[in-house]
Amino acid sequence: MTIVPLLTLIFTHEGFPAEHVVRMAIATAMATILFTSVASARAHARRGAVLWHVVWGLAPGILIGSLLGPQVISGMRPSLLCILFGAFAGVSALRMLFESRVVPTRKLPGKVGLFGVGAGIGVASSMVGAGWGEAGPPMACRSVALRLCGPARGHRYVHALEGGAPVANAVR
Repeated sequence: MTIVPLLTLIFTHEGFPAEHVVRMAIATAMATILFTSVASARAHARRGAVLWHVVWGLAPGILIGSLLGPQVISGMRPSLLCILFGAFAGVSALRMLFESRVVPTRKLPGKVGLFGVGAGIGVASSMVGAGWGEAGPPMACRSVALRLCGPARGHRYVHALEGGAPVANAVR
């Protein structure tokens, strides 16, 4: 969550047009996520901590949501985009601060449910320049679909591939 504000400061200092600075910062942040998510995916997969059926269930929705998010923000005023980013960062911080444990109580939703959750994650991630690490847990782990069903503890971070790489690929 720190890269977008930092890039916004750098781009402003370098004299880029104010109306493009926030969008440029978000796009640049998304470009960096591709590399970090692939490295994360490999590390988690080696440990067996990736639920691949969840990955493949979320990925199509994430891709489509990632294509919709930039369309939504393309018409926003930069000030509104800054407010959106600030609100997202604030909500994410509060959710981390008051984190409750996810206890598996049901089966994961079917393909349609995972697709819907993935689409929401893709839209949110691409609108604020956040990868799965920031957008996924607040949306998926706290969503009705995955919160009630909660993957087993060892698979809590199934985010390695399904979050960052599809979003970054779709947005770039």
